Amino acid sequence: MAAKAQPAAPPAGGNGNAGVHLPLGNGNNEHGGWRVDPPGQVDNEHSNRPDAPPGQIGKFGEDLTGTGDDNTIVGGLGNDTLDGQGGNDHLTGGRGADKFVIGPLDVQPGEGENPDTIGNIDTITDFNAADGDKIAFGFVGDANYDELTLDPPADPPADYDPFAAAKAAAEAKMGADQNAGFDYVSVQVGDDVIVFADLDGDGTADSAVVLAGATLDSVGAGDFV
Repeated sequence: MAAKAQPAAPPAGGNGNAGVHLPLGNGNNEHGGWRVDPPGQVDNEHSNRPDAPPGQIGKFGEDLTGTGDDNTIVGGLGNDTLDGQGGNDHLTGGRGADKFVIGPLDVQPGEGENPDTIGNIDTITDFNAADGDKIAFGFVGDANYDELTLDPPADPPADYDPFAAAKAAAEAKMGADQNAGFDYVSVQVGDDVIVFADLDGDGTADSAVVLAGATLDSVGAGDFV
């Protein structure tokens, strides 16, 4: 039987378990493990290695905040908080129990701005209540929840706006009366769900978010903070 190959001894300059720093990683440590360092890496004190591999963002949970523009924000493996701020943002939490912070609707857009439509509000691409994901609209207190499916007209007019129709249907439930009105209403619109929130109890939607590719089974009363 052939003898088991033994790890090569560290090249000159190594210091035991610390490994050897070579620009292209063509060396090994005393345990035989290859170590690749970025260009310019000379020792541990002056490390150029990133804290996490490329694409691994928020391993231990991050607060990820956007700007007033249209942002795409992607979380990682931990329990992240994603806040797009202004703009029409695409939010992807990744793994973990993530919190998505959603701002108010722009009910009176300024000059040059588009009114809110399905494409002009924040979108969560991977909402997963089973992972513990939550949507934060900023409502404080007990909240009532309801849901419905929007049935588009058989022959919709040219100016038919599914977002406006979904918002009107949600507000009909929000404004039922002061005692029975709902604070959160989810509306199935095609392949997506739009969640509307009435934050001040006046029977109108103050905030909304699209859950891309979701169904009404994907969201419920316990998914808001």
